Amino acid sequence: FGDIDELREKAKRRVGVLHERGEKAAYLYGVDEDTSVGNLNAFFLLMDRPSVYNLPEKPRLPQNNVLPGFMTSLATAAVLTLATAFSLWSRKK
Repeated sequence: FGDIDELREKAKRRVGVLHERGEKAAYLYGVDEDTSVGNLNAFFLLMDRPSVYNLPEKPRLPQNNVLPGFMTSLATAAVLTLATAFSLWSRKK
């Protein structure tokens, strides 16, 4: 526990030690990420791909899914409304 920047620096030093010992695959997941999220406040020292540890390859914010989900729901509601209106209209004839 502690300041997040201090913890990141400590973790980077640990990766450096592992590289010196021959563990070239070691890296920090969640630090200096080139993603839409950027640095994570939870980071991990990994030796393999993130998916091996059940982590997403490219982390992203859940709120980025809100607009597409809302638009899909809105389109579905519109189609169902039109189908119901057409059904009721065709029944009157």
